[in-house]
Amino acid sequence: MLKKSVILIILILLMSEFMYGEDGKYVRKSITAVDSVWVKPGAIAEGYKFNYKMLDEMLDFYVKGINPIKETKDIKSNSRFDFNILPQKLTTKFRRKANALKRVTPKRISKILENTVGKEILNILNSNEIKKIRIENLKSETDLETFAATKGKSLGATFEEMKILMNSAYIYLPYITSVNKVVKGKNILYKIDGGIIWYHVEISKTGEVSIKELVADETFAIGTSEIGAKDIFGNYKYRKFNFAGNSYNVSEAQYAQYSAILALAKNLGVKTKKIDDFKLAAQIVEVKSGKEYSISLGHKEGLFLDDAFDIIEKQENENGKIITKKVGFARIIKTGDNKKDPTNYSTIKQYIGAPQTEGTLITEHPLLGLDLKLKAVSAANLNIKKEDINFILDWAKNGGYSSSYQDEIITEDANKASGIEGIFSYDLAPIINSPQTFLDLDLMAMLPELTTTTDDTPTIYTYSAYLGLSKKMWFGRFNLNGGMGLGVDMLSFNYNYKSYYKYNYDYYDEYTYDISFLSYGVKLDIGTEYLLSPDLMLDLGITYKISLKPSKVTTKYTNNRSGDEFNKDYTASGFNSTLGGMSIGLGFTYSLGELPFDVFGVLDPLKRY
Repeated sequence: MLKKSVILIILILLMSEFMYGEDGKYVRKSITAVDSVWVKPGAIAEGYKFNYKMLDEMLDFYVKGINPIKETKDIKSNSRFDFNILPQKLTTKFRRKANALKRVTPKRISKILENTVGKEILNILNSNEIKKIRIENLKSETDLETFAATKGKSLGATFEEMKILMNSAYIYLPYITSVNKVVKGKNILYKIDGGIIWYHVEISKTGEVSIKELVADETFAIGTSEIGAKDIFGNYKYRKFNFAGNSYNVSEAQYAQYSAILALAKNLGVKTKKIDDFKLAAQIVEVKSGKEYSISLGHKEGLFLDDAFDIIEKQENENGKIITKKVGFARIIKTGDNKKDPTNYSTIKQYIGAPQTEGTLITEHPLLGLDLKLKAVSAANLNIKKEDINFILDWAKNGGYSSSYQDEIITEDANKASGIEGIFSYDLAPIINSPQTFLDLDLMAMLPELTTTTDDTPTIYTYSAYLGLSKKMWFGRFNLNGGMGLGVDMLSFNYNYKSYYKYNYDYYDEYTYDISFLSYGVKLDIGTEYLLSPDLMLDLGITYKISLKPSKVTTKYTNNRSGDEFNKDYTASGFNSTLGGMSIGLGFTYSLGELPFDVFGVLDPLKRY
């Protein structure tokens, strides 16, 4: 079997200073990348194609912060890192030993990394000559060039390699353990398993170097598509994949793979930003009004509207050791363009904690920029008419003809329902320059209250999908929010019953009815949220939905004994049922730091404010 490499990119981050100095200023980091790709042999099934170039592009964007959209579009690349290449000879042993692993885990990979790449680095950096250079602080290019041309030769290190290794501070290892594709009918699913490992290269006052594991974390991502699926305009839904101004012609399988790659890279990007040394950090330079403050971070550091920050306070613990404690939470409400003018400050607004003073330290609170709302919902004023349901049941039962006498299986109109609602809210602020403005994907499923004349209770439920916009206005920990959306409402009705023979109740025919209504609607939302913690809000909302009468009805009638089946799709006429009304929901809003699938990721490269 042909064994291919999947995805293991090693990055070594170089840093000559700490993440922020005494003034709380963020120091740009230098990353050294190994230009190689590794995967456990057999992780990708033979015959599967994996797009490594797409993976590189996604990692460049989400981990390195390189935006491929051109400057002419006024959308700037704001990377918090610089990049170099690690000498390949330092990674040869690692790739060979990693390839021999039968089972890949963070612990096993980190051990191999420590015993190969880490040991090679230590052999060079712990030499007496190198320690002397570090102690004497001889870091100019002239010093290093002279050293590399003389004593460096005995270590097998060139001038450029010495420049890289002299400042080594972190070893960064994203990896993938498996890539799987599953096809069921027309549905395609790609799943990618992987993770990330960080090492810290520590240098003592005597010049001695050691390597310490900092983080070892796992993640996974999935992407889905449907063969032949079309949108409402009749275009294929999964034949084009758009990202960063590029449009790729793809198959449905490639679309699912690219979606999984995007979600994986996005998760790894947030995991990278969550490491303390790589968080953006600054001090409050000015108290403006109330709980609004000026900070020196801005476009230069890749700051965006609505980026979240923790407010940090240094305290002394019971052992006399200075520790840091989170005492507040804030978000960016204005970004300053500090690329040319360092005094063009950004503004943050505090939502949690006591008012702060100049000099207070803030550190980044990395998130995906995507909220998930989950609510229990109760609806009233629905208008599901019993005569519409009974008519369809009779119509299907009689092979597409209505009879003079209809069985009244449904005895009352359904006006109430209860269920659950899930909303993905993507923060549009960095794209449209309007704080706390969201693009919402609203999904809801409810069970209407139904009264029937039979013990064989039908199953009836409604579900909806809406796309809309919303806006929040904050007052301390509270916000008031409102929005509107357009979408579709659907009703699904399933009924199984037995028809007994008139003179012999031991014999019967068993029938199944499946009926679906579809209608279009518009909705208005108002609500309030209370910020319980930086990532969690209590959510109360009211929705009023105006739904048109059903535009399409799908029916399926099956005689389960004989196997006879009758199917019909037709345009509804004369129906009075609507799926609108008012609903109230109570639940929680969670600001996501990780998600195993992509939602609105195509918009990420458009961030500019």
